[in-house]
Amino acid sequence: MQQVSKDGIILFDNQIFNKPVAAKFADVQNNFSISLWAKPDTFAHGGRSMLFHTSEGESVYGSGHAVCGLGAGQNGVFVYENSRGRSRNVLTFDGPIQGWTHLALVYQQGAPVLFANGKKVTEGKTSANIVHPGLETLVSNDQFNSYFEGNFSKPELHRQVLTAEEVIDLYQKGLPPLNLLSPVKLNINKGRKLTACFLQNGIYEFLKTSREKQKIQIQNCAEKIQDSMWKVRFPKGSAAPEQIELPKLVSLIKHDNFDVRHFSGTCNYQKKITLAAADFTKGRKFLLDLGRVEVIAKVIVNGKSAGFFWKEPFVADVTKLVRQGENDIQVEVTNLWPNRLIGDEHLPVENEYSKDRFILKLPEWYVNNQPKTGKRISFAVWHNLEKTDPLLESGLLGPVKLILGEERTL
Repeated sequence: MQQVSKDGIILFDNQIFNKPVAAKFADVQNNFSISLWAKPDTFAHGGRSMLFHTSEGESVYGSGHAVCGLGAGQNGVFVYENSRGRSRNVLTFDGPIQGWTHLALVYQQGAPVLFANGKKVTEGKTSANIVHPGLETLVSNDQFNSYFEGNFSKPELHRQVLTAEEVIDLYQKGLPPLNLLSPVKLNINKGRKLTACFLQNGIYEFLKTSREKQKIQIQNCAEKIQDSMWKVRFPKGSAAPEQIELPKLVSLIKHDNFDVRHFSGTCNYQKKITLAAADFTKGRKFLLDLGRVEVIAKVIVNGKSAGFFWKEPFVADVTKLVRQGENDIQVEVTNLWPNRLIGDEHLPVENEYSKDRFILKLPEWYVNNQPKTGKRISFAVWHNLEKTDPLLESGLLGPVKLILGEERTL
């Protein structure tokens, strides 16, 4: 297959990638803005956990020029500039970053201003150089050990100075959907025939060779949003209630209940989905797209497993598991340990740790292999978290949607 297009727009082809342009933003100088959403999972050290990198401004744009970069961690946000040699930190927001956070870096007359979740948090001095955005920079060796630890949306360049009101508008639009699935996926079936699974309606054109083309019009795809009225069950001994109901999917760390916010372990999301006879057309494919998940998920449909998922995209093919009428959907989501450890720091101290944070004596219940005593839920031989530390995003964030696709043989 040489090329596939949808509604006249090329989706993918077999052409060689174009070489990146080093001085792509030569005309963007001193007055510009960059916005994105970021979810740091660790603390950031100097020059590390970069959302986008700098490059040597003088090498790319000439004498007197610099390129900006942005780094972030749970401990803050850092703005860098590089004219020659190593990057230097020119602006720091020293504050906790918890979960998905909207960041906007605004340069006005060469001076950086930083916004977090729509609010201005700090501003810097005018640079001695002409500053360009550090987007799509050529790869350098230091990028291999300064990658961002977490997740973030694609940075968006605004070729103007955003006002405070415009930054607030961007923040209020919310976290953008993932949109990681291609409208069509090619595959080879058991009969060694080429098939296409369509997820969106439109006119598709397949260029098999320079002389052989095939055009297909798809009109039968649909999406059923499943973002509301989920029941969530928690295991015994977690301190969380046995069950809660979520009118709309949201990170567990935003829940009112203390033990839900600080839950660590595996919880079970449950929902019923009803499918009509008209949904089961020829070639129909059913995909359950979970959206964002923190951190891993197991999908169960009508009592049968649809698989484990540990990275984006969190999408399960449930074609063989769904049926006409009511369908039972369960998503077992397992998150990370820090949230409960942080929650326990609000409770009475149970063990003594050294200045290096190692436990000084193992508790008797542990040594004697007995049930844990005390009010704390977790236990660790290393004390490295405080009650003021940022929580990690937790649970099924969504948006969840059932995609009704269509498979055809090409």
